[in-house]
Amino acid sequence: MKKTKVIKLFTKEFKDNSSDFASIHRAQEFLHEHGYSCGESDYPNPIAIFQGDVKISKWHNLSAKELKFRDGTMSGDTRHGPVKVEIKNFKPKRLTNKS
Repeated sequence: MKKTKVIKLFTKEFKDNSSDFASIHRAQEFLHEHGYSCGESDYPNPIAIFQGDVKISKWHNLSAKELKFRDGTMSGDTRHGPVKVEIKNFKPKRLTNKS
């Protein structure tokens, strides 16, 4: 019998109307704080998310293999919001408070 891999999807929406691009900046900060990187904006395409501190190309420049193995996707109105982040099997980096 073939074992089925279960993928848990974490979803979070960011809404911030304080200025242009505020929602995407909030989403990028959240990702960075939790150990993820996101690609460059390529509107109207989504933005790829990978775990770790990595440089990611725009969506249209990613290979089929890179798209298949990405950890998540950011989508929505990057200028005015909201922006939605979806991450497969979310594994946040532990945040430490060093005093």
